[in-house]
Amino acid sequence: MWNRSRLPWNTYREPAEFVESIPFTETRDYVQAVLRNADIYRRLYR
Repeated sequence: MWNRSRLPWNTYREPAEFVESIPFTETRDYVQAVLRNADIYRRLYR
């Protein structure tokens, strides 16, 4: 279950480490999609 005493997202070494720690499948999938799209846009528009 969700534990509010978790570390803040910026203390994880890798974004994937943070994403995998999200206990809700739907939320985890959404965050993965957002990060994937951000990477695509970053590559297209740099």
